[in-house]
Order: sequence, then structure tokens, then C-alpha cells
Amino acid sequence: MAHIVWDGNATTLPDLLSNIGSATKRSTQPWGLWPYKIYNPGSPTDGKWIFKETLPGKVTGSNRFQFGNYYSAISDNIRAANPKIVRQPNQ
Repeated sequence: MAHIVWDGNATTLPDLLSNIGSATKRSTQPWGLWPYKIYNPGSPTDGKWIFKETLPGKVTGSNRFQFGNYYSAISDNIRAANPKIVRQPNQ
């Protein structure tokens, strides 16, 4: 399912907000939060934090899943540390 969800297309802010909590909706582009601390002495909001959703600069190919990733080998030390991970039959 990763090749469908991470297809490399851009995600808008409304797409991002509607995709929260869903594993099957497209979520290809990483979004970030810019924190801002309110400085207003004497106000009840003084010292509070607000966050703005922002789209960081694109990184080439970072949000595109390729079919080869399904078949990447998992090293022996990782499999030894987690007995629930098994070797693929054709590896």
C-alpha cells in the first residue's frame, strides 16, 4: 500500500488536515510546524506557544516510495534483535 500512499505528489494543507488518522489516504509530503512563543506581559496568553503549519522545501525523491523498497534485504543483526521479522522466501 505504500506505493499508493506515498506516490510523490504534493499534498495541500486541506489534504493534510483531512488525512489525519487515516492510513490509506495520500500523505506524501512532509509538513512542519513553526513554533511561536507569545510575548505579551500582563496578558493571559503571555508565554503560550502557537504553531503554524508550513510546507518545508522539497527534497528530491524523499516522498516517493519505490517498488524496490518492498524487497530490500533486512540485515541479520536486525532480524536477530526482533524474532517477529522473518526473511522473505526468495532472499
